[in-house]
Amino acid sequence: MPCRLCEPPVFGDPCQTWHTYASMTLSSGEAPMWVTHQRGHRDWTMIGKIYGKWIQNAQPEAGKKVVEMFRK
Repeated sequence: MPCRLCEPPVFGDPCQTWHTYASMTLSSGEAPMWVTHQRGHRDWTMIGKIYGKWIQNAQPEAGKKVVEMFRK
């Protein structure tokens, strides 16, 4: 049986680093347009399509400011 410890480590695709970075920044609440510019895209449609699931969960308090504004 071959020794797996002697084999070189298998690393993922370098693009995984970008995906991790983008999903983590969006999850922390950074603006999607900022992430778009970091990624080098012209508009945020690509970010919205690929990472939209993290954008919607990033800020559970989103929308509360506008509700307060209309209550005044």
